[in-house]
Amino acid sequence: GGTLLDAHAVLDKFSRLRVLVVGDAILDEYVVGRADRLSREAPIPVLEVESRRDIPGGAANPAVNVAALGASCALFGVVGEDMASDRLRGALTAQGVESGGLVADPDRQTTVKTRIMARIGTALPQQVARLDLVARGALPSGATNRLIDAVARRARYADAILLSDYGTGSLSPDLIDGMRACASSPGALLSADAQGDFDKYAWFDLMKCNADEAAAYLGQRLATDDDFVAAARALCGRLSRDMGGFGRRGGSCPRATGRGRVRYGWRGRHRHCGRHAGSVRGRRPCDGGAHRQRRQWGGCATCRQLRAVAGRTAAGAGAMT
Repeated sequence: GGTLLDAHAVLDKFSRLRVLVVGDAILDEYVVGRADRLSREAPIPVLEVESRRDIPGGAANPAVNVAALGASCALFGVVGEDMASDRLRGALTAQGVESGGLVADPDRQTTVKTRIMARIGTALPQQVARLDLVARGALPSGATNRLIDAVARRARYADAILLSDYGTGSLSPDLIDGMRACASSPGALLSADAQGDFDKYAWFDLMKCNADEAAAYLGQRLATDDDFVAAARALCGRLSRDMGGFGRRGGSCPRATGRGRVRYGWRGRHRHCGRHAGSVRGRRPCDGGAHRQRRQWGGCATCRQLRAVAGRTAAGAGAMT
């Protein structure tokens, strides 16, 4: 087992890392009011608002956690040109997270989740309702390209890229291809907190899911420890690379490699690039490996992203502070 000194050593190393978080940025709003009477219009409490609080949510939440652990962290996502995006940026800045990577799209609203909290007497506030203002649907290609550009300018100095998927549509296959390309050049750890659609995260270094999502994806019930072990192996067999996260009471995937990682199997969406046939033997997607240095790009989606990212990073990227 680890010791407190081990934990301090890990945190000390963590403080030297540079992490990029990409995904569905959300503003969590908490409205707290005192409930002293019922409405005459319906059998519901009337709240006299006492306070409001903005908290970074969605992909912004892990960004705040990373910064709290001492790492340098920047958040990338798409928001609207509205007051909610300004409030989100302010909340991120207050928590030590860089928000310059948030791309504003005039045709999209910032996702806001408002929790209505009622205070009755001296008891702690209780949530009585939640209002979600959600921007769903795929991003336009222009916004996707701007987001990839923003990440590419910082990726060459990144130690890890984390994708956080809350199902609002910003993490499209094209964007995920772009993140694969961004992570391939510096060799950054590429990870995802996925929700349901696991195939698009195949060949990531790490993918995290919960039990319900795994059960739905595999189409099987998970109840006993043996069920979870079998499900973990099935996931590892379908998603193939080096590492996978599959938690139950802190557990992790079996079949660790010599590097302490877990093997997955490839079942992704991408066609393999002919230029890679000799090295990948049809078992993994193109990652630009052998010919990236020679700039002899192939015709697959990942090669196109790698070529574009190579041009962007060569143009000069600012180091993370």
